Amino acid sequence: MKPNLISHRYRVKFFDLQEPDAITLKWISDSKQKSSDLWLQIWHIVAKLFLKIFLTQTCCNGLLRRGSMFILSESVIFLHN
Repeated sequence: MKPNLISHRYRVKFFDLQEPDAITLKWISDSKQKSSDLWLQIWHIVAKLFLKIFLTQTCCNGLLRRGSMFILSESVIFLHN
């Protein structure tokens, strides 16, 4: 998208992260490791089959610590405030 198509109101809030920091890289590495762990994935499938009888899918995922999101690390937020 061309920068001049974005309102000045939003353009001034943009900051380019350039390179991911160590915390971001660790989160990415941990996520890759968890997603490739066959036994952990099997455990999640079995546990969700049982849990979804009593809980919503969102609650099941929260209980199993699945689906975590990462937006910005605290160090990046503090640098740009």
